[in-house]
Order: sequence, then C-alpha cells, then structure tokens
Amino acid sequence: MSVPWFDDHVIATKLAGGGSIGDQTRYGSYRLGGNFGEGGLYTLPDEYRALRGFNVGAAYGDWFYKGSLEYRMPVWWIDRGIGTIPFFARYISAAAFLDAGYAFQELPDGDDALLPRTMIGTGLELRGQAVLGYGGLGTARLGYAFGITGEGRIPLGSMDGLYLKLDTSY
Repeated sequence: MSVPWFDDHVIATKLAGGGSIGDQTRYGSYRLGGNFGEGGLYTLPDEYRALRGFNVGAAYGDWFYKGSLEYRMPVWWIDRGIGTIPFFARYISAAAFLDAGYAFQELPDGDDALLPRTMIGTGLELRGQAVLGYGGLGTARLGYAFGITGEGRIPLGSMDGLYLKLDTSY
C-alpha cells in the first residue's frame, strides 16, 4: 500500500499461520526466530520462519502464527553504473519494522490464552539493490533488531541484534 502523502513510501504487512497434525517431531513442525531473508544464496528448512529480534528457534511447535508490519522509504535512487563494468547500483532504502508471532505445541483450551505469550520484535534495516553482471540482481540488507516481549529475545543494545544479509536473485 502506498502512503498518499509521500512519494514511494510504502506500508507493508504480512500475516502467516500454520498447523500440523500427524507425525510429531521433538521440536514440532515450525520454528520461529532469527533474521532470515529470502533468496537464492542460502536455503533454510521449510519449517523456519523469520521473527526478527529473537534467537533462531526461540519458539517451536506444531502450530504458529506470525505477522509483520513495515514502513519502507527510499533513501537514495542511485541508478548509476561505472563505465562499462557490468555493475549498476539501483537504490538504497530504509525500513522500520515490527514482527510478532508465536509457535506452540498444542492448541490452547480454556484459560490458556495465546496472546500474552506473543513474541514481539522491532528494528531498522537499510536495503540496497544492484544489477550484477548482465541482468542478475544483487541485494544487501543491513539491520538491527531486538525483542520487546517473549522468551529468547535479543535485548536492546546487544550486538547479537546486528545482521548483514547478501543475496542474489539469479
């Protein structure tokens, strides 16, 4: 969704959830936590879900819910190359985000409410994109995230919350 009062500013949301029944594994079918990105340079097992501001696998189980809210804004439209070198810098943007979610083993019953257990993390990211070679896109994300509530959170000020992700979409 575009923000009407600023050009090229975006508010993005993402909701996800899942459940698994049948064969049970020790840690369940889903794991939440970590500052994962999506791309072709590395792969993660399907059960891992990013929840920025938390340690990898901070919550796990056969059920999960997760949501993300981001405010994205352009910082610099570079749109330049260097002579005939096959490299073309496109842009740098910034994002502020809020992630929330939880993974659990069994559906709650009665007074066993889920919302008080929700893990909430927040942070900032700088993102850049460039054309590498003759048509492939390279992306970089430099960010810092920390947890507000929940087990396994990264405290504000900890260097564990700093991350750099390099990827490509060849």
